[in-house]
Amino acid sequence: MASFAVCSLYAPATPDPTFWSTFKAHLGSITAKYLIVGGDMNATHAPAIDRRTQKDITPAPTRNDKLYASFLNETMLLDIWRAHHPADRDFTFYSHTHRSYSRIDCFLVTQTTQPWTTHSQIGNITWSDHAEITLDLQIPRLSRPWRWRLNPWILRDKETVQTITGHLQTYFELNATEDMAPTTVWAAHKATIRGHLIAIATAHKRRRLRDLTEALAKLTKLETLHKRHPSDTVLKELTELREHLRRLSSVDVARNLMWTKQRFYEKGNKADALLANCLKKRQDNKRISKIRTSTGEITKNPDRIAQEFLQYYTKLYDHADPPGPTGDESQRERISSFLRPLNLPTLSTQAQALLEAPMEGEELAQAIRNHPDIQGIQIRQEKYAVAAYADDVLLTLADPIPSLHATLEVIAEYSSFSG
Repeated sequence: MASFAVCSLYAPATPDPTFWSTFKAHLGSITAKYLIVGGDMNATHAPAIDRRTQKDITPAPTRNDKLYASFLNETMLLDIWRAHHPADRDFTFYSHTHRSYSRIDCFLVTQTTQPWTTHSQIGNITWSDHAEITLDLQIPRLSRPWRWRLNPWILRDKETVQTITGHLQTYFELNATEDMAPTTVWAAHKATIRGHLIAIATAHKRRRLRDLTEALAKLTKLETLHKRHPSDTVLKELTELREHLRRLSSVDVARNLMWTKQRFYEKGNKADALLANCLKKRQDNKRISKIRTSTGEITKNPDRIAQEFLQYYTKLYDHADPPGPTGDESQRERISSFLRPLNLPTLSTQAQALLEAPMEGEELAQAIRNHPDIQGIQIRQEKYAVAAYADDVLLTLADPIPSLHATLEVIAEYSSFSG
């Protein structure tokens, strides 16, 4: 597989020859075959076409521009946007102080990386004073299998919740009959309601993408107009439209943050890739270089060190009886001797029979409804009443145990009972 190195760069706003020479030396230490450098260069390679002032006067190269051009010549890095758009003129930064545009944000690639690039583009100046820049690479990769997950954000809409509740009530009214097995009703309802949820989520996504596309198209027109004919009126419209885009983008940011928190919560205490990556960084710092063995000898052999730890903890936690006659009472006898004089409570015969009796469906449903700590089903941060969902199934149970297992599987995978 191809090895890529991606560097993020923020160059100083004031001329600093030491910065560029230090960064050039750092690039020389990178062994990856393919290199991409992206960031804010605070300089332009060709000021005549990469800058535009309000008076449209061709600017002279600054000291920063000259240092940046020298850096590109020495490292043989390519400004990939200029390579893809040799005759175009566009900008990534607008200075409100100088009322000027410039293209100071870019991607730089090596000559070996250039064939992998297919397209580069300058976006709109939205929530900051810089425009986003994108670079498309054609790299063969295997896609992971897709698995549907409920988007909890659609449940924040009260109208959506009412629609889903209506679908559930209609489903159970039509299908929870005496001649239909409860397990079949429960299993089929998951596929049915998932179809409704997918349809609602798709409609929400299309509506949001349509609003975002229309706003970006309008922003492109206003930016083009302002670049050609700067005016305070157009600038005010740009500011208001960017604020609107910032609000639209905040929904995606909040959702991605929620998924990130969920990933750390689910995998934080498990032996998974997330924990392995965290431990890998500490491995060298926490490595045990030498220990004193049980015989008093100091060893630096890694295999011997691992064996000593194995023997120590095996002896510490192994409470099994030693093999062969020892002349001492066994472990089981010692435990029995300790517990025998204690007056521990025991269950009566009647209580044991009651616990071992078969469980009735109505009994289970009544216990769930009357339990003080179970108020509903919680999906992410939202809570929903049990009566509208679980009771319709539990009250018609002919075989409660399999249905309860199915309910617990759904709760474990998608949600949890909340108190």
